[in-house]
Amino acid sequence: MEDYYPSNRFYHTPKDTIETVDLTFTLRSVKLAVGTLAELAGIHTHGSKIQSDDFAKVDLRSNDIDWERDAHKERLFTLMPGSSRIDIIDLTFSHVHSKKSLFLEEIPAGRYAAPHYRSVCLCPKPDDTLVFVAMIRMVPRASDTEAGIVKIFDSLNFEEKQSFEVGKYPRHGCFGTDGQRFYLPYWGEAFFEVFDSISLRRISKIATPKPIAKLQVNDSEELAVGVSPETNSLLIFDLKTHSHVCFSGKISVPKDVVLLDERHALVCSQDESKIYQVDLVEKKITAIIADDFPSMRLIVSPDKKKIVAVHHMNSSISVFNIEQRANVRKLTKIKRLDLQEKIEDAVFGIDSDHLYLLSASRCRLFGLNLLTDQVFWAMRTGGVRPSAGFTQILYLHR
Repeated sequence: MEDYYPSNRFYHTPKDTIETVDLTFTLRSVKLAVGTLAELAGIHTHGSKIQSDDFAKVDLRSNDIDWERDAHKERLFTLMPGSSRIDIIDLTFSHVHSKKSLFLEEIPAGRYAAPHYRSVCLCPKPDDTLVFVAMIRMVPRASDTEAGIVKIFDSLNFEEKQSFEVGKYPRHGCFGTDGQRFYLPYWGEAFFEVFDSISLRRISKIATPKPIAKLQVNDSEELAVGVSPETNSLLIFDLKTHSHVCFSGKISVPKDVVLLDERHALVCSQDESKIYQVDLVEKKITAIIADDFPSMRLIVSPDKKKIVAVHHMNSSISVFNIEQRANVRKLTKIKRLDLQEKIEDAVFGIDSDHLYLLSASRCRLFGLNLLTDQVFWAMRTGGVRPSAGFTQILYLHR
């Protein structure tokens, strides 16, 4: 109920007493809660009353649910910079969705201070329950350094494990395939750094001709590709020789990059209604795919069979099939969906037909079936005064 503005004008005031409570509504709410619990516990009376001794005969655990075994198998991770927290939503069970909030920075009670850090991105460690959260230093304290930090959370046990200092302004990094190395670029800095993900020590520092906003590394960790929207540049790196190729001006405001396989990447433009396919080995643009609107996000399905483009300043998304022809992957547009709300980010679920999206305009999370175009799950975010400002959403499965 507290997700919505209260209709009782005495709400949270000294006059909020039993005399001003709507007892009829309260009774109906209690009945609803009890009925829901009975349904989840597998108690079905078929319209008859339950006698007190009937409870001894009823297995209160549903036959098709094992809470201890199955909990947390499917989770959504949402990053919320405005409230300095991460929300973890358990999607495992079809009836109940639990939410756990992990605060990135605790603010003492009674104070309304701005956080000293602002979260930037979530990076899940491959084949692990750990998630790295890069955070920019906003208000340095006199006793602290001006470094940014990366906080490490255990997404299964809902706890912060540790943190380590990085450069001032970390951006969107990534892991190598085996999860042993963490690659991190910086805003306004012409380099990116490589960290050992276990010891958290800096392994190397690789110079770049332009600052990078997002970096992706291929499976063999021989090549990397980065986008620099501020300088209209796409950069490809040879991680063995530290050499690079910079495509300046060929893609207007490259906003996002994803890898299709060991050598092929896709880049979207925030300025143009186009998606560019890039060969990292040949170091050239091999195809240009037309779209209806410029995009700000590209989301690739786990099986690499679909791509979703989230449009910039628009309420629609485009869905593409990825077809394998010889050594070339070809994109074929399936459809464009107008969702009637501003989408901040999206992520595929367990397969290429289920997509989870973050809505900034309606302050909600929702799941979309791409086969039927129907919403199959939705959850409101925020509190009494919800606010937008989502940065990223992750889907984790074990």
